[in-house]
Amino acid sequence: MLQNIIELTTGINKVTIDYRDLSLNRQTFPIARLPSKSYLYNLTIDVIRPFKGSPVPSNAPPSISVSDINSYSFLYRFKLGKPNDTDYYMTEIEPETVGEYGVNSGSYFSSPVAEDVPVDIYLESNVIPRTWTFGGFTNTPRRYSAGAGTQTASLYVGGSTGTISAVTEEYNGTSWASANNINTANYKLVGCGTQSAGLIFNGNTGSYAVLTEEYDGTSWANGNNANVARQALAGCGIQTAALSFGGSIATKLSTTEEYDGTSWVVSNTLNEGKDHLAGNGTQTAGLTCGGYNGSAYTGSVEEYDGSVWSVGIYISAYYMQSFGVQGATVFLAWQGEWTFEYDGTSYMSGVSLNYNSTSYPSTTGMLSAGLLFGTNTGYDAHLTEEYNEIDPNSIAISGLMTLNFTVS
Repeated sequence: MLQNIIELTTGINKVTIDYRDLSLNRQTFPIARLPSKSYLYNLTIDVIRPFKGSPVPSNAPPSISVSDINSYSFLYRFKLGKPNDTDYYMTEIEPETVGEYGVNSGSYFSSPVAEDVPVDIYLESNVIPRTWTFGGFTNTPRRYSAGAGTQTASLYVGGSTGTISAVTEEYNGTSWASANNINTANYKLVGCGTQSAGLIFNGNTGSYAVLTEEYDGTSWANGNNANVARQALAGCGIQTAALSFGGSIATKLSTTEEYDGTSWVVSNTLNEGKDHLAGNGTQTAGLTCGGYNGSAYTGSVEEYDGSVWSVGIYISAYYMQSFGVQGATVFLAWQGEWTFEYDGTSYMSGVSLNYNSTSYPSTTGMLSAGLLFGTNTGYDAHLTEEYNEIDPNSIAISGLMTLNFTVS
């Protein structure tokens, strides 16, 4: 176990990190020091025992056969910094192979020359203290539906069972109950807002749609139409301050519109036109990731500041869903099979769903209390899964790796 910062010397330096050196929740601490007038040109990581968190019971419903057992995700990352820097970092060492879960050995290269003062090398270690568990079964399984609300008060609206659906269901954190139908059957639509003040818009009602409907907790009422007909778009916000973006007609669209509770106004476009993209956040702090741009599936991230979209960090994943807000987002890739947490700067791999054969599900909620539902594929047709915080003290970490620093 590391007791002190290792003072590196010219040549190869070997440092061993074991599970007792690790901690939770993005804690960063120095592990080695690069002396002045030195240059780190190689850091290799040899994994002796993969870093893993203790397993979580799957809590599978009796009618579902689930072989996966969740383990808490572990990620490590190395950074350089001068001790007197307020942000501690001059640059981040980029891996050729990311050492997520500790299953891969990786090589990290290059650093600035430490000219006047020594440069510390930091290890950032994380175990995400969250996991997926099963919730109540939906009543009418549908895909390409809209979701809105929170984990304990959500809406499941429209979608397709092979035919376009007008069904609405409400979730109370335990079970789903049927509610009043939307006025026009619709799929590949978007939802946002709350269970008592919900909003759906666009989609496909048999043709590309511009319609808007508002929910008051009991009934749906038609609102003013959007300006641009489209399906398979994304959106976020609340009933009186919503945002729509992307989607498709004959082509992939970059269109953005804002809703004030009465009317839709066209705003600045995305940097890339795409459909089947993820969206979350608010009208003045929106976020999107993934989608299909007409030639390839993309992992591009864009952030909205209430006026314009700016390009964020790229993630190599697609078929995305998401929930949360800017700076605290959960992305689900490949129709929900992979989970990632995004803090606006970097990604961490999260635990996988208990049953990951989902087909175009819906998501809603926050990073600490998310919800996934809505598919009509195979055994998972009625499934709901909840993403929840757990007690970090219940996590038992194991693992061991050796770091080889080459200094000149």
